[in-house]
Amino acid sequence: MDVTEQAKQLYLLGAEAFAGDVEAILRREPYEDVLASVRVPLLFVAGEHDALTPPAVAHRMAAEVPGARVEIVPG
Repeated sequence: MDVTEQAKQLYLLGAEAFAGDVEAILRREPYEDVLASVRVPLLFVAGEHDALTPPAVAHRMAAEVPGARVEIVPG
């Protein structure tokens, strides 16, 4: 998905939903160190057109956890 399509998806979320998502992302702790310490199976789920946590990010996160899986929800 190109930048224009990502911007469109963010716009379609609506201002309140988008602001809440951004606030949650800004407040969360960096996940890299946490993921490296996980010792249980994890399933990462991302929407095909998720603008805030795109599939590439889900795959990158899963790569930090041995045995993790990724499922991308179409549409």
